[in-house]
Amino acid sequence: MEENSFSLYETEKPTNESFTVTFTPGTDVKEYTIILYKDGKENQKKIIETNQKTDIFIFETGTYNIE
Repeated sequence: MEENSFSLYETEKPTNESFTVTFTPGTDVKEYTIILYKDGKENQKKIIETNQKTDIFIFETGTYNIE
C-alpha cells in the first residue's frame, strides 16, 4: 500500500491512491476516540485509552471525514 501525506489546511484534489492519516495526541491527552465517516456514514470507530499515536488507513474510494 502506498502512503501519501497531506495538510488539513490545504485544498486537495481527489485521488485514487491509498493513504494513511496519523494522529499524534498532545502530552495532556489521556484517551480519545477517532470516528471515521465514509460517504456520510460512520465507517470505523476507535477508542484509544492511552496517549499513543494512531494510524487510520484509507484504501477505498469515497468521501471521508475524521472526527
